[in-house]
Amino acid sequence: MQKNGAPIKTFNFPLSTINYFIYLCSVMSGKASIEDKEFLERKALLERIAKGTARLIADNRRLKSEVERSEAAREKLREENRRLVLENAALERRAAVRDLAAGFSGEARTADRHGTKIARARVNRLMREVDRCIALLNKE
Repeated sequence: MQKNGAPIKTFNFPLSTINYFIYLCSVMSGKASIEDKEFLERKALLERIAKGTARLIADNRRLKSEVERSEAAREKLREENRRLVLENAALERRAAVRDLAAGFSGEARTADRHGTKIARARVNRLMREVDRCIALLNKE
């Protein structure tokens, strides 16, 4: 690359890397003047691109850390949900046993007789299961 027959020294160029790139593009296109309007436009465009890229990189880093925090919070909530589901199932079993015991003991509330109905249903289910077992024993 030469300007008016003199070689251009690239190792001591005073401009930044972006400016140097733009300068080289200008030299290659035959416009070596740094004061050239097109050069300044290219420089401004590349600087806007560089700022936008830096902003995108910063946003990307920020969003990555936000995603990591959200994933940790989600995992914590999943664990809490699992614990609560297990606790709910245990409480439902305890309530069913309590209702069954109330039905067998006659302590069921007389207004709805819910415990008595549960106890009868349980006894009927157990009797059907016993009948099935007897039938299987008779087959053998």
